[in-house]
Amino acid sequence: MKRIYLSGAVTSLGIEKALKVFSAYEDKVNKYAMFSDFDSTTLKYKKDDVKAVNPLKEVPYKKGRSWLGYKIRDLKVLKSCDGIFMLPNYKESLGAKIELFFAKLWCKDIYNEELEYERIK
Repeated sequence: MKRIYLSGAVTSLGIEKALKVFSAYEDKVNKYAMFSDFDSTTLKYKKDDVKAVNPLKEVPYKKGRSWLGYKIRDLKVLKSCDGIFMLPNYKESLGAKIELFFAKLWCKDIYNEELEYERIK
């Protein structure tokens, strides 16, 4: 199963709105066939089993935890994933930019809706 980490703005949205946005993209990524591979034996595309990894569920909100504390835990979750999906608002978020940096460093597959799911170079 291919695990795809969701990355985007959280702090600027507030936790309640961020939970809604991330949940919507979790559903979208789990249903979308962008993670298909071409099967040369059947001459068809086959959809990989995909699980969107929502960091807001993996590292639940706790009052008093620091931003850095969340980021360290988020990066541990990202490291265990096969790829990262950058939400459209990721450019507004220092944390998402840090996650993108580490995803590139760790040679993860990188997807972005604005680029029609093409790999970010």
